[in-house]
Amino acid sequence: MALGELHYEQPPSAPLLQRWVDAIVAAAVAQGAKPPASTPEAGESPAAWAQRIDLPDGIAADAAARVLDAPFVESLIDYRPVAEFVGQFPISFARQHAVLGCVEGDGIALAMSGIDAWPVLDRVARILHEYPKPVFAPREQILRAINSAYERQSS
Repeated sequence: MALGELHYEQPPSAPLLQRWVDAIVAAAVAQGAKPPASTPEAGESPAAWAQRIDLPDGIAADAAARVLDAPFVESLIDYRPVAEFVGQFPISFARQHAVLGCVEGDGIALAMSGIDAWPVLDRVARILHEYPKPVFAPREQILRAINSAYERQSS
């Protein structure tokens, strides 16, 4: 599914909104959390709804992965940072967007905490000359991995 079809920040079509609602409910159940008791109000975007119901970051990231048919991981412990990412992108950029380039097989994955970081994929691809595979993870896990990666780089 293309990002332009998602409209996470804007009210989407009824079928797409239902897809987001279903993904958020499925993510909550998968993580052992109580599914949201409410649904988006008329004209409310999935992002605004998620914020209104105070949806935990991990559930939001899992839901984005489900909608985009991308992997979701609870932790980045098995992912090694890409040295070129750490060398080319300042820590402020990585923290602001909650993204980290990681080694995945013979390629690169971009760990991201939500759909709002999707446009960063193109920027990373231009700089690193390789299009990264999106991988969603909880924001706190990504920030922890960012701090660790940049700390290792500076020592």
